[in-house]
Amino acid sequence: MAPLPTQADLQTVVTALQQMTVQIGKLIHQLATSVPFLPTSGLVNAANDAAAAAAGVPVHGTYRNGSVLMVRVV
Repeated sequence: MAPLPTQADLQTVVTALQQMTVQIGKLIHQLATSVPFLPTSGLVNAANDAAAAAAGVPVHGTYRNGSVLMVRVV
């Protein structure tokens, strides 16, 4: 049977877990603050993909329908 861990072994594990928790928190913060900003001023306002196409929006381009952000798919 394997020997039981010592108090020092357990403290080492706890310290490592605390350090990992801090690092995970930093990564989450980096991800949350690095989401690219999508400028919405100047977007074409169109009722649907056909109207957006007629206004010059390319396929996979963004436009708006009132206050709704849209992506042209056809």
